[in-house]
Amino acid sequence: MQSEELLVRHRYAVIRKVGQGSFGKAVLVEKGGSQYICKSVDLSVASKARGEAALAESRLLSSLRHPCIVRHRETFCDQKSICIVMDYCEGGDLASRIGLMWRRRRFFDEEQVVAWISQALLALQYIHAKNIIHRDVKPGNLFLSKNGDLQLGDFGVAKILASHGDSAMAPVGTPYYLSPEVCLGRQSVSCASDIWSLGCVLHELCTLHVPFEATGMSELMEKICKEAIPIFTGYSEGVQKLYRRMLNRNPEKRGTASDALQSSVLQPFLDLQDMKGGVKRTLSPSFAQPRSCTLVRRRIDNVVGALAKPERLAPSDFLSRDEVASRLLGRPMAWHDAK
Repeated sequence: MQSEELLVRHRYAVIRKVGQGSFGKAVLVEKGGSQYICKSVDLSVASKARGEAALAESRLLSSLRHPCIVRHRETFCDQKSICIVMDYCEGGDLASRIGLMWRRRRFFDEEQVVAWISQALLALQYIHAKNIIHRDVKPGNLFLSKNGDLQLGDFGVAKILASHGDSAMAPVGTPYYLSPEVCLGRQSVSCASDIWSLGCVLHELCTLHVPFEATGMSELMEKICKEAIPIFTGYSEGVQKLYRRMLNRNPEKRGTASDALQSSVLQPFLDLQDMKGGVKRTLSPSFAQPRSCTLVRRRIDNVVGALAKPERLAPSDFLSRDEVASRLLGRPMAWHDAK
């Protein structure tokens, strides 16, 4: 309630709540005919450190101006709450898109994957040049504008380094996307950790599941550090080569965002960009369809193993391997039209 009163004083109309956390919430607001997202922190329940972290995030966001990063509009506070107002990304986030594709038994077209990864890399290139590590790159923090362009957001755990040679030691981030150096806890963390996390996102866009899964943290970290890097099919060698480089366990061989942007598979998208005027929309934001029955065949092995996991499907959705193959190969258009 405190944040709503503060928003009203700053002439924002609250439309609805879109998220809730332990120390605050996110609400959709409107002002001057435009909609925004307000991230608020309740200072009556949050610690002093949490409040200071929110203010630090707002200062960081206000210093960033890039078409591939969610734009900060303003921050205001009183003794009860802090409000951070940012642009509203009407397209939701990649996590929800991946979930929707999973339910529809469909895969993203390669051109769409390339576009989103290129935009994420452009965002990382920009913040890394400013000596900032995001430290929580994941589908839930990659947002989509109304026209389908990707923007990196949620810098709540980002770390500003004093120089390019400095590193961040704190082991933060979302477990499935942690880099090996974070899991081991023996090495300082550099910008290369963000590249690993984005490599995990690339895997998830191509297969609809994370590269490493486990029932507990110790098992997950063991897999991230030692298990063979999982591979996938159904996409070009260029995409797979980029993925393998991003998931190199040696941070020095992983390369930078600038290095990754030199990948030949990204050039058709990047050649259409005009960064001086903002990122141009080059692809339809609608879901792309598998382009041929042959392409779908190459993806069967990827989807069958995932569909066999009952915790990710409702009982009525469970399919055998033969049923998956039959539907994918025998009647591909029925899959395209699934609700």
